[in-house]
Amino acid sequence: MRRISLVLVAVIASSFAVPQGANRAAAAGLEPGDIVVADQGVPAIIRVDPTTGAQTILSSGGLLPTPRGIAITSNGDVLVAVRFGSINGIVRVDPKISNGLPGNQTVVSSGGSFVAPADLLVEAGGDLLVADFFGGVIKVDPVTGAQTVVSSGGSFTAISGIAIDAGGDILVADFDAFNVGPGQVIRVDPITGAQTVVSSGGNFLNPAGIAVEADGGILVPNQNLGPGPNGIVRVDPVTGGQTVLFSSGSILPGAIAIDASGDIIVADFFDGVIKVDPLTGVSTPVSSGGFFGTPAGIEVVPVPPSGCPVAMDVSFNPRTLNPRSNGRWVTVYLEPPAGHSVSDIDVASVRLNGVVAVASGAPTAIGDHDEDGLPDLALKFSQSAVQGILPAGNAVTITVRGLIGSECFEGTTVIRVGNLALAPPEAGSVPTAHAQDEVRLDPSQGKGSLTLAIGGIAPNPARREFRVRFSLPTGNPAKLVLYDLSGREVARREVGELGAGQRSVVLGRRQTLPAGVYLVRLTQDRQSVTARAIVVQ
Repeated sequence: MRRISLVLVAVIASSFAVPQGANRAAAAGLEPGDIVVADQGVPAIIRVDPTTGAQTILSSGGLLPTPRGIAITSNGDVLVAVRFGSINGIVRVDPKISNGLPGNQTVVSSGGSFVAPADLLVEAGGDLLVADFFGGVIKVDPVTGAQTVVSSGGSFTAISGIAIDAGGDILVADFDAFNVGPGQVIRVDPITGAQTVVSSGGNFLNPAGIAVEADGGILVPNQNLGPGPNGIVRVDPVTGGQTVLFSSGSILPGAIAIDASGDIIVADFFDGVIKVDPLTGVSTPVSSGGFFGTPAGIEVVPVPPSGCPVAMDVSFNPRTLNPRSNGRWVTVYLEPPAGHSVSDIDVASVRLNGVVAVASGAPTAIGDHDEDGLPDLALKFSQSAVQGILPAGNAVTITVRGLIGSECFEGTTVIRVGNLALAPPEAGSVPTAHAQDEVRLDPSQGKGSLTLAIGGIAPNPARREFRVRFSLPTGNPAKLVLYDLSGREVARREVGELGAGQRSVVLGRRQTLPAGVYLVRLTQDRQSVTARAIVVQ
């Protein structure tokens, strides 16, 4: 038999027994750099120490009959794509101890458009993008579980992995299931769902996952499942050219991730986790045996980009922020990791989203609000000040930074924020010219049935400039205007001359924008759409 389908591997793997005592393994949350593995054979979610290779079961059984792809949320929860069992959907796993039991599981979204979820990621705004083996690319609201199909059919055969490139486009690995078509990498427009094949055939047979390097290179774990070796293929994102970085007849790569140093971390279906040097292709074993049965999904807990060495656990109360509420304060709970004392947190140094300080004169208290046996510090922030910097949305990221002892700490969580009404633009406001700002055109996208839309703002939050992606249905006059919270016009761009299609421009490059919330409004033919952008210092 020349090849084994991934479906068959998954079904066989799910019949393996759970190691005795696995459900009693304690977990105390995740640390930056930890490797998290979804194992179909146990089945379980397993944490791997990147230095020692030691394994800890975070969660097993229950809602995880066949776990595949995984993603880590900003507050340290593990999201798992589960298929071929009672649950076809996304399950959230809390890696911290809850009431003495590890691995609290809850369903985020199931059924609906899902057929066989294979992989997922968390967008910058908090929404989930799911690669469904047969259902296409599906966006999921992490709060309500609502599903929206972004792209399906077309060039897809059976998509097995998903990633986002620096420009905000979606990249998927397409598996050559059942000899239907060649393995390939496909780019998906996040606004229109239009598909473009980046690379096809060649060294590909069964691309099982995908990751994007810092320089934009695309990495694909390829399952040859035949006489040729399995390995990792690097794809040029512009030309589609393929280069075999690593190959071996003794592994079956199931998924791929990239750690903070740029090393490639691979889940080996046969028995473990390996590390591959991105320059030389030399592989090094990280962990094998132990609890592993059939490692199928992998992710690395990100290191805070600010350079803060201490990862703080952050909780926010209330979980839903209502701008119409007359409350005086909101509460943030800070729980430091092992080796750090909660009493060493410098309250005066703490900032929420880089802007809001702890409310002057507000009480602070050391306690244990989540009853996990670990002390935390409760801090109060002005509700009106917090509301003033947050956009509306179902998954709004809260980032808290400060000092603990002599070290910097950072932690994030996600909340829901209701609509915040903005004042209309002031009459007679003077636009700020940005004639030198960079403009990107995408001539590969035809006019088709484009609608007026803002497809995304990145980065968001931004420290200075940010790029606005948008679509114009016609070449009629159109304008992109930036307002601050008072309704004052801060910047304006005439963009109609760019013509119909997918476009993007950079705002803020020629000036320093004060920290705060801004409204980006795109107008054409008496229609307007808006989006929010945040600037932090």
